[in-house]
Amino acid sequence: DGTLHPTGKIGRFGPGTGIRDTQMGCPKVRWVPHRVSPIGKDIHTDCTPPEGNPRKLRIPGEDLPHVLTRLTDPALYSGQDIVVVGGGDSAIEVAAALADRNRVTMAVRTPEFIRAKDALERHALELATKKELTIHFNAIVESIDPTFVTLKLSSSTIKVRAGVVIVKIGALPPRRFLENCGVKFAGPEPLGVPVLGAGYDTNIPGLFVVGAASGRGDLIKHAVNQGYEVVEQMCGRAVEPVDEAP
Repeated sequence: DGTLHPTGKIGRFGPGTGIRDTQMGCPKVRWVPHRVSPIGKDIHTDCTPPEGNPRKLRIPGEDLPHVLTRLTDPALYSGQDIVVVGGGDSAIEVAAALADRNRVTMAVRTPEFIRAKDALERHALELATKKELTIHFNAIVESIDPTFVTLKLSSSTIKVRAGVVIVKIGALPPRRFLENCGVKFAGPEPLGVPVLGAGYDTNIPGLFVVGAASGRGDLIKHAVNQGYEVVEQMCGRAVEPVDEAP
């Protein structure tokens, strides 16, 4: 019906696998994968969106209407003061996309970019060198107000003007959902990742986990590229991992 609903567990519905919705009061198929005819096997890929459960800053003002967790269209923003919270790939991509037409500040909790790809890190630092992007490392967001963000730095506390705040600090993995499917995890930690083989395969035959839920990349392109790798491998074709390629 075009409406997103929380999903329950994966179960078989004839050929292929669907997602059985156990939380809406009746079982429904939300997604049925395609059969890969060359080898006659079904591919069951977890496509639950982790973005639906973003991590929280747990600070005052986090629920204000100008605080967002995703950037839908950079063209919607021009001449604005924007603070991007986070230091990973997605945070850098958001900041870079907005920097040419806005005054953008990044608040990075760590002393440097530690999770970003080299190319993205270089791009962000180049923008900062050209004064097109402001980056505060060792920055802890203490509170968010309607017109500014309070950052605690190593030796001071500052207020940064912000008409828009975009928080990109990752999302909580859908652990309970995956465990309900029978997927094993490496440990009991709430933010732990599932045990996966080199080809994103779980301990459940034919069930693969890609993208942010796998712990191997938090961008949409990671999920798309990894899903492509799974299909190619299932079809018996060698494929070079796109995201790890130089």
